[in-house]
Formats: sequence, structure tokens, C-alpha cells
Amino acid sequence: MKLEEHAYLIDHFEPVYTYPNRVRAVHGSAIAKEPHKLNLMWRVKQKEPIENLLSQFRETYGKQRFHEKKYREELSCVIANCLHGKPVLYSRNTKDKNFTTVIDWCTDVGLLFNSIGNQNEYEGVGSWFVPTDGLDFYLASHKIEVALANNCSMLELRTPDPIKPDRWISYRPQKRTRQIDSLSRPIRAFNAMMLDHCTTLNDRFQIPYLNRIFNYVYSLGGRFYGATHQTLPKTDRKHILLDGQAINELDYRAIHWAILYSWLDQDLTDDPYDLDGISRDVAKGLMLRLINCGSVASFTRMVTLSGNPKNKEDHLTYCRQVDLWEKSLKKGNKAERPKMKPCLEGFIEGVPDGLTGAVALDAILKRHKSVSYFFGKKHLGLELQFIDSQIMGRLLMSCSALDIPILPIHDSVMCRMADKDKVHFLMAEAYEKELRFAPIIK
Repeated sequence: MKLEEHAYLIDHFEPVYTYPNRVRAVHGSAIAKEPHKLNLMWRVKQKEPIENLLSQFRETYGKQRFHEKKYREELSCVIANCLHGKPVLYSRNTKDKNFTTVIDWCTDVGLLFNSIGNQNEYEGVGSWFVPTDGLDFYLASHKIEVALANNCSMLELRTPDPIKPDRWISYRPQKRTRQIDSLSRPIRAFNAMMLDHCTTLNDRFQIPYLNRIFNYVYSLGGRFYGATHQTLPKTDRKHILLDGQAINELDYRAIHWAILYSWLDQDLTDDPYDLDGISRDVAKGLMLRLINCGSVASFTRMVTLSGNPKNKEDHLTYCRQVDLWEKSLKKGNKAERPKMKPCLEGFIEGVPDGLTGAVALDAILKRHKSVSYFFGKKHLGLELQFIDSQIMGRLLMSCSALDIPILPIHDSVMCRMADKDKVHFLMAEAYEKELRFAPIIK
């Protein structure tokens, strides 16, 4: 089945600003810990519900100039983003003011609750909207599902803002090149396939479509994001139904450490998190932090401060203060978010009392001396993410060719129980083509 024939020009929008550690968006008495960024690729699959709303929207403007096609696309996009029920972050600083006009109209007629960024006092929260109960009823009564805009860009490149380094600027490629087409191919194939499949949780449609996000350049990062199942707690994910069938989750074991060893043409066959004197759970957290922190000195410092009992008390106190702050917001108070002490930046939870960075690093080096050359390498974590995204891209292509619906979560995959063996085989095949070794799949 072809993608829905929409012609929404996603690249006409200005860069979208996003904060890596965005503060929670607030609506009424509810606090959304993971607000969703407006996805310009999404459209409502059914035509009639949008035409009904568009007719009402047209009446509002009377005899004023009315760009019907453009408003239809923007209205369809806004309604589609409401399907998951979470607050939707968006930018009002776009060249196309019609988009904000649509959101404002939906607010005026009671479809949305809209919070404009410069009108609230919550640090880090830009403009956002959530569907009202009336819109939720409209979505449910029309059994609205989400399709994709035609010719939309499915790649996003994030770079630090040169003026404010604590935030990122997101761009979407405006020209199609060989590289862009190659990196986009797995997502296009997967998204086209998923138009013919249905993902639900508690009888509510989930949005399975993906886009791909890179950092700095198109060879760093590259993981697949955007689907609503990726933000669900693990306890909820197991209740997802694919085409009405129960699902099974498969994942590659310790894929980043396996990639490191493959760079030295070595196969990692045993458990990399088995360290002397450190429990597996603690070791896993420390080792993942090591390959993502970009500096060995920074890693040892973070471990030492995290194992200091005094810092643990301070961190626990800070977490309690944040919890009380969130409860105060539910009561309508507008207190400022508690500030974390600078010495707690990078705090690692779960580190045993008294464990120092030197001891932790020594244990890791004894176990993984052969790959220690890579420790502290700049952007090492993003390089590893690019490789695991290439593996996942191969898997998406294979499953799409065979019409096997899956729901990827970085290095793991959810599939129908009946497809478990097929997906297991395809996961192993994709891994071996990229790394030349056989994976361990849980």
C-alpha cells in the first residue's frame, strides 16, 4: 500500500528547538513526564472526520481568504498528534502562521487545551497542547488512525545551538542525496508496511511510524524514534497487541560491547557485565556510562561522587524536593523547580557506598583490557548507536519485504508471538551482515 497522498511541505518550517532535559509539561492536575514533540509526518488516515472539522473551520473565516488544501493538511497533522493523549510540544515561531492559527482555532472550539510558552512560568517548557475530553471522544468515535504525509522527510539532524549550547537545533534535510536516500530507505519501507497493520493498547490505537535522528553529522546516532510504544513503561508494553495478537520482545545482548569487540575482529561470547566485586546490575550501569561519557576522567569522578554517602543523601533530598514540587503543581501552585547542586551533576544511581571511580575503572579494565583503547573517545556512544541503528535498519528492510510487522526499540524488537522464530532469524541475519559474528538474542 502506498503512503497517503499528502503534500505537506515539512521543510518549509524553521528549525525546531528542543531541550535534552526538558522540564515536565503541566495540564490541569496531570504532570506529563514525557511530553511528545509535534510530529509533522503524521496525518489522520480517515478523510471524513477532518472534512467535518475543516467545514467548521471554514465557517469561522467567513468570506476571508481560505487556503483549503493547506489548512486541511495542518488540521489533519494536529489531530493526528493528539491520538496518543500526551502533551504535544510545538513551536509558534514558524514562517507559516496558518499552523498556529489551526491550533488556536482548535483551542477556541474546545478541542485542545493550549499553553503558549511565553505565557507560563514553567522553566524549559515551550508551547504545548493536549486534547480535551471532547476531542478524545471524537477520536474514539471515529476510530481515527494515523497515516503519513507524502514525501515527508524522515531524517532529523540535531546540532548544538552555538548561542545556547544547552539546547539543540533540529534540521530536516531539504535535498535528496544518495546518503539521505540510503539512510531513509529502511524507515520508508517500514512505515509503508505499518500502514496495513494495527497496533493497539487497551483498545487505543498506537502510532508505530518512525523517523531517524542523528547528532552532529549523519554518521553519529541515527537511531529510530517517534513511535508511541517507545515511551511506554515496560509493564505496559507487554500488553500491546499487533493486529490483535499478543507480542513477544527480543533483544540483542550487550550490543554496544559486542560492537567494540567486533572492531578488533573479536567475538564477544560471554557476559561483558561480569566484573570482579561488582554486581551485574551495577556493572551494567557503570559500563554504559563509561562508553557514553566521552572522558575517562569524567567517568571516575562521577562514580566517586555517586558512591559518597553524603552526596547520596543530598541527591535523595533533591529527588524528594522535586517530588514535593510536582505535588504542589497539582494543587495549582507555581513554585520554581528545585535546583540541583552543581556537585551532583552526572550522579549515577545505584552505586554502592564507598565505591570509587578508580576501583570501578580497574575492574572494567581487567575484564575488557583489549577494548580499553576506545574508552574516553569523543562521541563513542553515538558511533555505537550508529552501528546498532544500521543493524536495525537491515532488520526493518527484511521484515518489511516479508510483511512482518515489528515494533523496534533501539536494540530490541517486539513482534507477534506467531512471528517470533522468523524475527529471531532475521535479527541474527542483520547482525551478522553488519558485524560478521553471530549475536546472542534474549
